[in-house]
Amino acid sequence: MLGWEIFIHTEFTESTDQNDWRWPKDESVLATWRASLGGVDWLNKLVQDGKANYLGGNGYPLRYLARVKDVLPLIKAGPPAHRGPLVIGEDYVTPSGWVSQATVQLEKFDQVNPDNMIVIDAWDED
Repeated sequence: MLGWEIFIHTEFTESTDQNDWRWPKDESVLATWRASLGGVDWLNKLVQDGKANYLGGNGYPLRYLARVKDVLPLIKAGPPAHRGPLVIGEDYVTPSGWVSQATVQLEKFDQVNPDNMIVIDAWDED
């Protein structure tokens, strides 16, 4: 695992079977970005603080549920900073704390009740 592709979206499935978890539809996506190792630390902290639920997953994806009001302040200015290590591959280098291709759609967040639950998927980028 070399990093994560994060999707924050409103598309829920009733199933807890990971085989039913799919990429979210574009219209349901509130934010997305790619991050290196350490890019899910903020999610694990939310779980630790009792502000998110970890639903499991093996990286395809890891799935979390949280309220808009607990997530939005953390990402309003962009993806949360992290202390992921420098990663050196055969034909690439990602610096410590690397984040790329970030899109946070604040206008879509404004349309969702702050108390509503949203889904955060972290897809393993290997």
